Amino acid sequence: MMHRFGMRGPRSPLLGLLAGALLVGGCGPAADPYATVAQVRGPWRSEPLALSPAAQEAAEAACKDSRAALVNGLPLEQLAVIDARGTGRITVIFGGAGAAFTRCELRMTAEGGLEQAGGWTRRSAGDNLLLPPDGLTIESGGGMLGGEGLASNASGRFGGAVNSVRFVFASGTVIQASVGLGWYTAWWPTDEMDFVVEAYDRAGQKIAEVER
Repeated sequence: MMHRFGMRGPRSPLLGLLAGALLVGGCGPAADPYATVAQVRGPWRSEPLALSPAAQEAAEAACKDSRAALVNGLPLEQLAVIDARGTGRITVIFGGAGAAFTRCELRMTAEGGLEQAGGWTRRSAGDNLLLPPDGLTIESGGGMLGGEGLASNASGRFGGAVNSVRFVFASGTVIQASVGLGWYTAWWPTDEMDFVVEAYDRAGQKIAEVER
């Protein structure tokens, strides 16, 4: 069962901490792995930006502070993965070992604050089971609304032997997913949904794939 919730509202008091130097990593010099607010709000990219620990904490707090989330009793269990790849959009997935999860969408302002921008939850599912080491699933996917215009997203689970996940589209586009605690997610600024999800182990060998 899925429940949507609207979350547009005031910023969390923690979020002013993000306006300085802190935000994301994985794309800058080795001595300074975190990029700026401008990079988080910059053009969409096929590879995710790695949020700093402070930014992750702020994003988690922004989702948990949502009045709508508290009213609807959403299962904000364990923070699993955060995806940031430009245009100011940040996706936060909360999930446990099973298939129930909550997806929270945030928007970064020009000042570096975070505003709630919507989300939804799935409370239960028939396949709510642990995955084998090479397991791979697609749990959700489809179009979404946002300030960047037309866009789509997909999320799923993977087993313990998986180190990285990517989307390979029929058009030839390849998108690297954000991964964490058995969950992956990504979004892209088109309505293209003809893709295969591929999972790779630590040696870089493909160990699983699933077609949408």
